[in-house]
Amino acid sequence: SHDDRAQFGALVGRSPAMQQVFGVLERVAASDVTVLVQGETGTGKDLAATAIHRNQATSVAGSPADRATIEAHSAPVF
Repeated sequence: SHDDRAQFGALVGRSPAMQQVFGVLERVAASDVTVLVQGETGTGKDLAATAIHRNQATSVAGSPADRATIEAHSAPVF
């Protein structure tokens, strides 16, 4: 079931917090919203963005050119 999955893309975890993250990522991937992933260095922002992008490819209608392009930046935003 989705409630006890241990992975979403390359993100792995069974804790309740990670289950919440997986649920949010799944809902975002199924929509056409623009997403800004923020967090501390080393928290997996790039993994989250990639998981959204890869799952979006199977969820959102349209050509690959219509889908979001993912870029990971390591520099802080001020």
